Amino acid sequence: MLHGRSGLSGVDWDQALKVGYALLLSPVVGFVCAGLLLWVMKLFIRNRQLYQAPESNQPPPVWIRGLLILTCTGVSFAHGSNDGQKGMGLIMLILVGTMPIAYALNRSLPPDQIPRVAALNEVTAHQLLQLQPASANPPPAREVLTGFVGSNRHESRRAARAGDDAARSRR
Repeated sequence: MLHGRSGLSGVDWDQALKVGYALLLSPVVGFVCAGLLLWVMKLFIRNRQLYQAPESNQPPPVWIRGLLILTCTGVSFAHGSNDGQKGMGLIMLILVGTMPIAYALNRSLPPDQIPRVAALNEVTAHQLLQLQPASANPPPAREVLTGFVGSNRHESRRAARAGDDAARSRR
């Protein structure tokens, strides 16, 4: 949020929109595919019991109950393992992207504890610098990462070795 940046600058909105479109369109695609599957089944499977509700209080035939249990179990597993994760990921991305300060600070901290937290921050920073001193000339991280993400595997290995060498030189 420094240097004129807002809390939304860290969000890749193209990817967020793709996830949003997928969440909106997947139920429509699923409904259409289920309708087409029912139509195809009616063409090829001529057993009328499969497409009619049982009469009065009689349960459906055993083979239909087994088929329902299998298909409903598959739908439950697929729904729980895919849609829930995507939806929660999108919600968390939006919350952290739009309100980062709420996730970075403990706003319930009493005012008399603030100097203690600041002192603890200074001690922690000092100890971290003792463990790994700051380098006078840090390695060019952008070039190392750009090389690592490059399409050529040889370049990626060379970039990874350069990053390892830079990390060792800082120790």
